[in-house]
Amino acid sequence: MMSSEDEDHRYRVQRSSSATHTKVSQTFSQEACSGARDTSRRRPSLRRVVSFRRKSHHHLHHHHLHHRGAQRRSEEECCSQISEGHGLLLEALQTRRLRLCIALTLWRRSPGELLEFLERLQDTSLLIHCLPALTSSLQQGSAQLTVGFCVDLFPLVGNILQSPFEDFLITALVWVQTVLERWSSVLITDTQSSDHRNTDALKQHLQDLWTLQTHFTSASETAAHIWKAIECHLLQL
Repeated sequence: MMSSEDEDHRYRVQRSSSATHTKVSQTFSQEACSGARDTSRRRPSLRRVVSFRRKSHHHLHHHHLHHRGAQRRSEEECCSQISEGHGLLLEALQTRRLRLCIALTLWRRSPGELLEFLERLQDTSLLIHCLPALTSSLQQGSAQLTVGFCVDLFPLVGNILQSPFEDFLITALVWVQTVLERWSSVLITDTQSSDHRNTDALKQHLQDLWTLQTHFTSASETAAHIWKAIECHLLQL
């Protein structure tokens, strides 16, 4: 049978154990609550990260749309410029074709009418298309291409002789060379004929070519070669 002292000791042990258990439980509960409060405090930070990601995604999407819009406007402007340039080119080609048709009709009717047409338009490109035909007619000795015709045409050809474009320059030089070959005997001997005024005027136009000598010799090898042939004729005048 247990004595009173033993019972008293067991009671103190049980009371101490109960108190310890209660204290541990309270401590655990406090830590759990503290952890819950920490977790609760950390949640806004998580929401801020998510919110930042959403804002970043929205910003990138807006930037992409803006870039696509600017690119689309640039492409539209480019297409508009190409269309406008294409329209201008077609208009220029149609105008050139019409003028060539008129020039051909006038040439067949009368060289004088063609000359008036060329003088009125002052179109260098049109003249370049016509010069080979006029040169060929001079070489064939056409009676319609008189000294007076060449005198009137010379100022127009003179503009081409100052051109920086080699093809234009060569075409004009060939015409000048053909004029000299066609009228060389008249230019050398004719001083008292009824057409001597035109002859003198043609001589003056030809002599003025000396001022362009450097331009002819430096333009290209072909231009320099044609000029040498012209120079031989000019020295005889």
